[in-house]
Amino acid sequence: MTDPVCRLLLIEDDPHEAVMIEQQCCPDLTKVALEHASNATDAEDTIKESEFDLVICDLALPADARRGDAEVTEGQRLFQVVRDRLPGTPVYILSGNLDLHMVRAFFAIGGSADLYGARTEEPLVNVYPKEDLPSCVDAVQAHIAKTGNLDGFPLECPDLELGLSDERSLKIYARTQGASSGIINPLDGGLSDARTLKLELTEDGVGSVRTVAKLGSLSKVRREAERFELFAPHIPLGLGAHLLYVVKSGAGKRGALIYEFASDYTAPLAAKLITGEGVAGAKAVGLLRAGLAVWSTETTTPVTLTVLRRALVSDMQLRDAGVDLPDERGIEIEIHEARSHRDMHGFNVLVNQDDEPTLIDYGEVGKAPAALDPLTLELCIHFHPGMDAAFAPWPSLEQARTFLDLDRYLEGCPVPEFVKECRAWAVEAAVGEREILASAYAYSMRQAKYGGTTQELALAFAEGAYARLRKRARPKDATSRPRDR
Repeated sequence: MTDPVCRLLLIEDDPHEAVMIEQQCCPDLTKVALEHASNATDAEDTIKESEFDLVICDLALPADARRGDAEVTEGQRLFQVVRDRLPGTPVYILSGNLDLHMVRAFFAIGGSADLYGARTEEPLVNVYPKEDLPSCVDAVQAHIAKTGNLDGFPLECPDLELGLSDERSLKIYARTQGASSGIINPLDGGLSDARTLKLELTEDGVGSVRTVAKLGSLSKVRREAERFELFAPHIPLGLGAHLLYVVKSGAGKRGALIYEFASDYTAPLAAKLITGEGVAGAKAVGLLRAGLAVWSTETTTPVTLTVLRRALVSDMQLRDAGVDLPDERGIEIEIHEARSHRDMHGFNVLVNQDDEPTLIDYGEVGKAPAALDPLTLELCIHFHPGMDAAFAPWPSLEQARTFLDLDRYLEGCPVPEFVKECRAWAVEAAVGEREILASAYAYSMRQAKYGGTTQELALAFAEGAYARLRKRARPKDATSRPRDR
């Protein structure tokens, strides 16, 4: 973890004023890490590359280092850039070029948030005229002190290597709950951007409370929170965790979603599968299958293979990964379009001691082929970085190409009961074999974009599904049509 420090960005074109502001706002350099930008272009580059806890910004700025004329319009434009790229970071406007109209506009954009977990909303935008520098200095020093107090919250995170912003997200929530200490442990396989953790908070004299914390970029956190609000009314009772709190501000470019954690849901389904508990895995899948039956539909919808695949992975993502796209033209499938989790892998399903499941992580929810969720759950054991090594070298590339032949596919499988239950769910949910093939093709192509050691296996699944789709195309599919790409 980076040492706790308040990260400040000062945007000021006058070098003498920049030195004066820094000296007065930051007398103790051990508590701050300050970067200075003297023009709008350099400021934008700095914002793109780094995270900050506070931005102090002049308004009259040159556009770049070559054009020395300071323009208020450039500062106004830059302010909007800061709000767009650092939406959870407070901004202090410090300028000698203010009028009442501009001040009103800044406050209208600003909003407020609990930046320190103090259960008090703080404005995300403050405006100070240059002649009132002492008030700005007081505000900056108060912000540094409050950030330092937040960093002092005792949070244990053994061997997790969380960054400063991720730790702050968790500490903000912990402070709002009146906790006195906390400890976090992993629940997922440690993917690069998003992390799912078990957070246990202790309040002196009261005991501890467990929650699930999902860390990620602010854009992803906000998106998942919005999707949860749409999705929550449709989650069957007992199959989904309730969203308790969203950290959208105060932690740089990062944020957190805090979900309830029933005390008996102690492990991800992936942990059962990795240890070869196929029967336990099958039981959990069976309960998911029964509980999510309300999402099923008998209404069929035609969709092209290209549209279905692009919903999971774009052409450009595959090209960037060195994956050649087969000719998907003319392949149309009838699907049962249903409400779908769309990321139902083994770390997004938690189980209790009775192998009863609950779902977490709603960042991808939406409409999809009904077969996609069970096939994602079945195939994730080959591609999730927290699981893939436990199941190799099964299946062989040939088994992957012929995965519909379940007897052959299961030869050497450590968890056959789990795979059979997932496949039975997919068969029950789908219109027919073509929906299963198309869903497996799209999912496998998505996995191929990640490259690495599993890319060849992903392409084998995709090649096998594609070959059968092309071979079994109906006569009307084979006619010439405009390219659907």
